[in-house]
Amino acid sequence: MLNRLRLPLAGIALIALLGGGAIPVGASTLNPDGVSGSPEAAATPASQPTSPLHPRDLHNDAVIAQRSPGDDTNNVFSSYSPSGASSWATNWTAGLDLTGVGWNSNQAGTLISPQHVVMADHYPVGVGGTIVFTDHDGNPHSRTLTGSQTVRISGYDSDIRVGVLNQPIFDVSYYRVMAPHTQDDADQVNGFGSYEQLMSNALIISTNHAREAFLLRSSVTPGTSTKVSHSRANTVRGTGGLVDLNPAWTRSLISGDSGHPSFFPHDGELLLMGTHYTTEKFPYVASPEGQASINATMAALGGGPYQLETVEARPHVQLAPGETPCDSSFLHGFTDVLPSKSHAGAITWLVAAGITSGTGRCSFSPGASVTRGQMATFLWRNAGGPEPTGTHNFDDVTPDRYYNTAVTWLVESGITKGTKLGKFSPNDQVSRGQMATFLWRYAGEPAATRPHNFDDVTPDRYYDTPVAWLAGQFFISGTGPGTYSPNRSITRNETAVLLWLVEGHPTP
Repeated sequence: MLNRLRLPLAGIALIALLGGGAIPVGASTLNPDGVSGSPEAAATPASQPTSPLHPRDLHNDAVIAQRSPGDDTNNVFSSYSPSGASSWATNWTAGLDLTGVGWNSNQAGTLISPQHVVMADHYPVGVGGTIVFTDHDGNPHSRTLTGSQTVRISGYDSDIRVGVLNQPIFDVSYYRVMAPHTQDDADQVNGFGSYEQLMSNALIISTNHAREAFLLRSSVTPGTSTKVSHSRANTVRGTGGLVDLNPAWTRSLISGDSGHPSFFPHDGELLLMGTHYTTEKFPYVASPEGQASINATMAALGGGPYQLETVEARPHVQLAPGETPCDSSFLHGFTDVLPSKSHAGAITWLVAAGITSGTGRCSFSPGASVTRGQMATFLWRNAGGPEPTGTHNFDDVTPDRYYNTAVTWLVESGITKGTKLGKFSPNDQVSRGQMATFLWRYAGEPAATRPHNFDDVTPDRYYDTPVAWLAGQFFISGTGPGTYSPNRSITRNETAVLLWLVEGHPTP
């Protein structure tokens, strides 16, 4: 385990990771010194979203109910103001990252890059109009739509319109999309399956003009170009068969919901499926022609070298009783971490070192975010699970929680002081800036060897030195040219790679 006073200086290959891909992705209260001894970030409202829901959670009525007992509403916000602070809801929707949806008008705009939104062509935000996004702390971020174009697919105007914003936004998330899928044998060889396999009775999360999220169930219409229609989700397919859903979480889309996004939950991440219109078939962005046309429209509008970022999605788990899908040929044992992925080695080491056993049977959920409680446990286990000698003073970390000892050790080691007086906020998501700070303190607060080159990390931020240390020590290149995305939630695969690098990239 890492000696916190001495960091391995072995040469480490250039890592262009920590952002989920090569394309960019998605305020803090500071002490006078700006870094040392300051909280990881400003305190966030207790009602902000917690860790994202995994598809297996969404297949289980009881698991969702445990997140907010007695609250059967679908409201994304408990209070909302386009010009001031908003409070995210605490119901089941709180686990969904919906920061990339502009909610300030019925004509929704959904981010597909830091500077591009997608809308329904027949019901768009007008050029010159304002789109307001709300970050995880409830703060509004306004942008002006400076241009838009209808997307033409195969020579015809579609009901998809792409808009460009007056400037990028890095304080909220943008949405990736499902990679193109076909029905040929090549997909079977690659292990990702056709649309029929991927989307048959799959769960879809949709939104509407009332700022609500609710559940739909997909059905597949086979053909030369597979399309997915949706219907109200009274049941979805889970492990072993169909699972009943709480009727309060299901609702049919109406024509007034045009332009509001629908998502496919995959490994804790919401993949954009479409923006609703009256006779919607989706996923429109998962067809090769559709994606190429959207990319061409983004390029024509300008606003940076952004294009759609794709994810090879797998079907939701559908097991027969007694079936064991885990692939024993993978050393880590997770079916959602392919050996070809850049983070596979780090995750394999994480398992071998006893730092994690995954999020469930056969799954690691690499795209899911990390909570502060999970982060504390990762660091504590990575240090060898030392027994703390004292106690913490956080009233939101009780002795029965699995992270209680880890949090106590973090406090004793000077790695955290919490988010505010008496609060650790164990269910809040860890941002990339926070994670850099945690690791920097874990390593003994070493000096940075060179400045970083990230435009979105300024010298007045508490994470400036930690990010510079990461960039200089491990050649971290961020999420895109000049971009680190410090406010974006860090994912489990990114966390695995960082821990692995800090430990000197050991062989599993």
